[in-house]
Amino acid sequence: MGGLTLVAGLYKFTSGAAISGSDLTLTGTASDVWIFQMASTLTVAKGISVVLVGGAQASNIFWQVASSAALGTTANFEGTIMAHDAVTLATGATLEGRALAQTAVTLQSNTVTVPSIITSTVSLASAPVVTGPYTDAVGQSVDLATKTITVAESGNVQFYRIISGTALAIMSITVTNGNVVVTYN
Repeated sequence: MGGLTLVAGLYKFTSGAAISGSDLTLTGTASDVWIFQMASTLTVAKGISVVLVGGAQASNIFWQVASSAALGTTANFEGTIMAHDAVTLATGATLEGRALAQTAVTLQSNTVTVPSIITSTVSLASAPVVTGPYTDAVGQSVDLATKTITVAESGNVQFYRIISGTALAIMSITVTNGNVVVTYN
């Protein structure tokens, strides 16, 4: 699979699968899901990466392996590996995801990070004065993957209220090309 760019979907292999030669790129949105099913092994070569673009999330990538999975030295891998027999991460390999196996998971000086899951919805409300009343900001867009909110700057509307199910840290607020852009973390 090295060198491929794959969109969300189900990918089945009637034998083993390998990522070698060059990186594998998965492109899609934060809500897209990738499922890879191997009838035997999964092998990732030394120094190879699974690269996520366009908002793709490690939490939405699943590798179902009928026997064992092996990540080479310094490989960077994304997603949940579910292997029947074993999962082995060689020295320096990193995994944003989970490694699950019926027999053994072997780690050798690795970094494993549980992937973040975008669960909060964010909206923006506006008012001409700081005390409100606030109404939905017309023309707003929220990009959960890049953590930005963009709303058209309009006449006398100068105050915005960000509404979220979880706490947000505002990183910046800028006015660009007639838009107010809020970046949060």
